[in-house]
Amino acid sequence: MSAWHQVEIKVSARGLRGSIVRTDPIAVVSSVGTAAGGGDTELGRTERLANTTRPAWVTGVRVPAATPGGTLLRVDFYHKEVAPGTSAHLGYASSPLEALTAVDGAQVSAAIVRAGGGGGGGAKAVAHLSASDVYQQMREGRAFELDVELAETVFYGGKTHLFYTLSRAAAGHWVRVAQSERTRLSEFRWGQFDTLKRSFDELGLAGIGLDGTTLLLQVYRYKGIGSHRLVGHIDFSVEQLLKARPGEVGAVTFTPNPMGEVLSADVAVMHGTEYRNVVKLSLKLVNVSWRLKSAEAAAALQPPSQGR
Repeated sequence: MSAWHQVEIKVSARGLRGSIVRTDPIAVVSSVGTAAGGGDTELGRTERLANTTRPAWVTGVRVPAATPGGTLLRVDFYHKEVAPGTSAHLGYASSPLEALTAVDGAQVSAAIVRAGGGGGGGAKAVAHLSASDVYQQMREGRAFELDVELAETVFYGGKTHLFYTLSRAAAGHWVRVAQSERTRLSEFRWGQFDTLKRSFDELGLAGIGLDGTTLLLQVYRYKGIGSHRLVGHIDFSVEQLLKARPGEVGAVTFTPNPMGEVLSADVAVMHGTEYRNVVKLSLKLVNVSWRLKSAEAAAALQPPSQGR
């Protein structure tokens, strides 16, 4: 029996003190009493903030195999604006892992114990937790994981949210099989999508060899409900990425939309591995050049003033 299993944990919080302030709080997930000496083991931290008034995060973590007494999860909430190592502790919530996986993805509510026993007034602080066993279908088939991120880019736009879709080739056309969550480019012009995890059955790839697995990744800019614009696309074979060297640029090509915001970009294959029926791929868009708006272009091309 495996000594661990993989779960995807989703966390949202309501009534968390200070959560309406744009401080980008984080949630840290730990298993209680599993470290040497009976301490807690950090499993992962969820840093994708979806909403400042009702923070929501998602993360994939490795959870130790259940002990005879079960596995107790603890989620601690912190504010990130404080210097590293001294982040303000807002409170914590806890729940048995088995109570979450038993309902497979359904939300389980847990009261948040505020730091210092603080009241803070108003409504009670509540965390909504859910967990799904990512590898529950691994006994019958294979699993697929995809990481996509943007490196630091020269970006001149305002608030920009991106998402991507994944399609597979079938009978001469593309069939969409998955869509990522949206991610927002940070002030450092960097974006990280949540890891996409699917079984080969869900992707319609069961029974197809890697030689015949061709996928299309299309990146879109989200412009509002029901409105989006294609930024560009990458088509690749899984086998092609598995053979690429870590960090290799040029193994696959990013094709920009001629009418989109991106003029050009390169694709770096950060890793491509297949281990114990799990295919893991990681892609990073690098050297991204964004199209300038007319006013921004004029300002960018204006020569710097020189003192006399």
